[in-house]
This record gives sequence, structure tokens and C-alpha cells, in this order.
Amino acid sequence: MIADSADLEFPQGQDFTLSLFFKSGEDSDTNNGLLSKGYSGGARSSGGYYQLQINAADQIQLDSRAGSGSTPCVTTASGYPAFTDGQWHHVACVRDGAAGEIRLYVDCTLIDTVALNAADGGDWGMGVNAEPLVIGNHFNRYTNGWFDDVAIWNEALSLATLQEICAEGVAAVANSDNDELPDEWERDHFRDLDEDEFGDVLLDNDGLTNGEEYIHGTDPNKPDTDDDENQRRRGGPQLRDRPDRR
Repeated sequence: MIADSADLEFPQGQDFTLSLFFKSGEDSDTNNGLLSKGYSGGARSSGGYYQLQINAADQIQLDSRAGSGSTPCVTTASGYPAFTDGQWHHVACVRDGAAGEIRLYVDCTLIDTVALNAADGGDWGMGVNAEPLVIGNHFNRYTNGWFDDVAIWNEALSLATLQEICAEGVAAVANSDNDELPDEWERDHFRDLDEDEFGDVLLDNDGLTNGEEYIHGTDPNKPDTDDDENQRRRGGPQLRDRPDRR
């Protein structure tokens, strides 16, 4: 349980991404919550709630209502195989105002897309209430299983970013200093978070900024970026071919 915070509340028009890894235990009861704010142990919040849940068919859904009544309501479709298979899965829900839609992913596979609207499409405040964020409970129906890397963003993450999370975990994209370099990448190469995407053009003399090194998957401390035994002396960047990041 995490105390209420403005970072967990999404007014109408605010993009967000909900993300977590889950491995099921025994089969869950009907509509067991994975992640919920405004509808966990009691009645629905009048300020609107959001909830990722496992439904009666053991499939993942986003469920949200704009207030304490039954409508407006949005519930995503669920077409993924039974989620209670004892395997780890990644779940993500994205509200994307620019695209005008809500997207639900399981293991980076798009499960459903809902067009944003105020009638039944989730275009309202979600979680704008004083209740805590609750993990693993909905209306006192507790979810059996294991959780990892639960994370929330107040932006619509791209599929490419979700794929990084699926492959390497949230640490691969965490960015506490709000530059364009993930914290893990900065610590791996610089042992701190003091650098940004614009620096390092001259540090290793290859003509690439830290941001360009990150995009290309190269070492910002290595002068011979493409391993051709020639360091850059004049002109453009020393890099010629984009390396494979796999």
C-alpha cells in the first residue's frame, strides 16, 4: 500500500502508464486487483478510480469508473490466454491523449485499444482521490501471486520503451534526473547521475554526445567507438555503422 500522492492521480487529459510484472499463484477469485487506486477495500471513490485486475476468465483488464456510480465506465477487452499459468508476465496500460486511446499490453503484445471518450472510453479523472495505491487487492479479494517492478509514469510510454522494460526491467528506463539517459546506463558508464545527453563530445574524442552514444549502444568512454583502430581527429563523428544493440 502506497500513500496518496499527486504522482498517482491522473486528471482528465493526463497521460499515464501503469506497468508491473506478475506471476500467479493459485487461481484468483473474480476480479482480483493487481493495482488499484480508489476501489480496493470499500466502495468506489467519487473521484474516480483505476484498476488493473484479473477477471473471472483469469485474463487481464483495465477497469475504471468516473465516480461512485456504475457509469461512466471503461473496461478493456481481454483476449489473452489465462493469466494464472504460474509464469511471469509483464502488464502495461497506457492512456495516450495524442493518439486518443487507451492501450492494454501483456508481454508487450497489444491486447486491446479503446478510443478515448467521456461516455465509455476513460476520458475522465482516474485515481483523483485521497485513497492509497493498493497492490494485490480489490474489494478485499486478495490476489495470489508475486509482483515485481511495479511502476507508474505520468506519460504515455512507447512500445519500444515497454519492450525495454519487458527485456531488462524498469531499471533499464528509470530516469530520476529527467535527462534523456536512463539511470542504469549512467551508473554503468559514469558511476553517478551527473552527466546528461548533451555532454561528452570531447571526453573520449569521438565526436558523439552521451545521448548519441546511448542511442547507438556504444561506450561513451571509448575513443575508438566502432573498433576500427582509428580515433576521430577532425570533422564529423567517428562512428560509421550503427552497431547491433542485441
